[in-house]
Amino acid sequence: FGDKDLDLRLANPLHLRSILEDDRFKNCRIVLLHASYPYSKEASYLASIYPQVYLDFGLAVPKLSVHGMVSAVKELLELAPLNKVMFSTDGYAFPETFYLGTKWAREVITSVLCDACDSGDLSIHEAFEAAHNILRGNAINLYNLDEGTTKSMMFKMVADFRALYPDAKEGKPKLIRLLWVDSSGQRRCRVVPENRFYQVVMDHGVGLTCACMGMTSGSDSPAEGSYLTAV
Repeated sequence: FGDKDLDLRLANPLHLRSILEDDRFKNCRIVLLHASYPYSKEASYLASIYPQVYLDFGLAVPKLSVHGMVSAVKELLELAPLNKVMFSTDGYAFPETFYLGTKWAREVITSVLCDACDSGDLSIHEAFEAAHNILRGNAINLYNLDEGTTKSMMFKMVADFRALYPDAKEGKPKLIRLLWVDSSGQRRCRVVPENRFYQVVMDHGVGLTCACMGMTSGSDSPAEGSYLTAV
């Protein structure tokens, strides 16, 4: 949802039934994104009867109203197993989109699971376990993520940053965020260390107008004819 070129009548996930029933695709894991809004109930139904169907409520949270976000997640959980519903931010371009997705997902999940406890659907222990799995565990299992590898990569990135920028204060990295709109209207964002930014600008300068129009949304390389260099 959200794009006017989409015929929402054809977005009902029930149209996938013939594929889900096809033996050729029974081992293919299918993730229904954006809570399948406004067909959240239909998505929940499919996840409840087809073992290969999973649900992700990114974009519906935080795009909808508070009532809409809570309602969509509740509808997903009406039939779908708790281990098949996942969180994502659906963030892009701006760091704030990742923050808002995370912030509202936590608040919505808290609200939904508290209501489930009040109504007797879940015990407090089950609600805590569900929150952990929805926000983290289910995605790790579905995508076969290696937690140890992920953590070691994060530690290595921090160590590399400290080695490159020994003067950076703990918890207060100095970064410059660059935002622009490319020639296709796509919003772009890059974050670079402050000293790297000033080094490049002082040594080479930067043509803002040329840079804005020269970067394409399809790749991070300069557009042909823009005469931009890799610097």
